[in-house]
Amino acid sequence: MKTTDPQNELLCVVDDEDNIVGKATRKECHSKKLRHRTAGAFVFNKNWELFITQRSDTKDMEPSLWSLSCGGHVEHGDSYEETARKELEEELEIEGKPIFIKKFLNNLEDELEMSAQYYVVTDQIPRVNEEEIKQGKFVSFEELEKITRKDKFSEDIKYQYPILVKLLKDKSIIPDSI
Repeated sequence: MKTTDPQNELLCVVDDEDNIVGKATRKECHSKKLRHRTAGAFVFNKNWELFITQRSDTKDMEPSLWSLSCGGHVEHGDSYEETARKELEEELEIEGKPIFIKKFLNNLEDELEMSAQYYVVTDQIPRVNEEEIKQGKFVSFEELEKITRKDKFSEDIKYQYPILVKLLKDKSIIPDSI
């Protein structure tokens, strides 16, 4: 299947402590299982419902599976935060400053990542980029728990879901301004 993902985008190759040890294309990182950087953002509305998305059929990794909001590869020279902001704008047309939650190793079956997770709370209505996302919808935490049992989600949910649970149940990591 032909993918719309840019296979020649240049990424930082990192070790398990996030030190840059080289650079490689997206295609090389995936085919050789080189650890590289990614950033993701949970998108919440004012009722703390999470926006979930179904990946496009043309994605090179996990096409058509459901995912938690948005995310992408950190291109060589970019920061995690820049990438989270860019993905929010490119995939969902959401503007705003993503708030950092946590950085973690994401050891997936087909790729190795050093991932940074962010979130935003917004009253903006996400508009999905159909090249990246098939569809999206806001769901309550209770709905999400049911959906994750019956629908097929991307593999990285096993790393993101505990972060999401902590964010929603332990409000200590949420700034007072929200």
